[in-house]
Amino acid sequence: MAKASEQKGGNEGASKRSLVSRIIPILLVTIIAGGGGFLEGTFFRDKATSAEVPKVSTANASEQTAPTAAGEAAAPEQKAEIEHDTVRALAPIVSNLGSPSETWMRLEISILMHKVEQADQDETAVKAADAVVAFLRTVSLKSIEGPTGFTHFREDLSDMLKNSFDGKITGVLIGSMVVE
Repeated sequence: MAKASEQKGGNEGASKRSLVSRIIPILLVTIIAGGGGFLEGTFFRDKATSAEVPKVSTANASEQTAPTAAGEAAAPEQKAEIEHDTVRALAPIVSNLGSPSETWMRLEISILMHKVEQADQDETAVKAADAVVAFLRTVSLKSIEGPTGFTHFREDLSDMLKNSFDGKITGVLIGSMVVE
């Protein structure tokens, strides 16, 4: 009987030592990784903030500013010249796909255009929506499945619109895509 209780006590001690010997290396690696990440972020942040800042254009301070990379609106006096001057949201587009034809897609997109007159923007937006419907009718469901398929779909749509409108459209942003 005494031997049985000694064996249980010995197993508990070995179990505690085993648990501690597993936790200590994990904690050490975590602390080292966190410290390394902090130091790397500190050094790179200093280099990024000291980089040359683009010239600021304050010609049209009353215009609504474009969102910055972080998703925040820039102050009007800090608006920098960007390649895409106009973002135009298109009405939601609903169309059936090419294969299988009973599959429907609802697509909400915005197009990026060089700064042009309002009448030209309206005409380009209507023609772009028609071109997107025609494009959707050539797309198969299998080709847009998964993250890679979505990426290829977005690139194909963007390339098609860029080439169809002779440089008026410079990019496409997909807000939502629902396939049913």
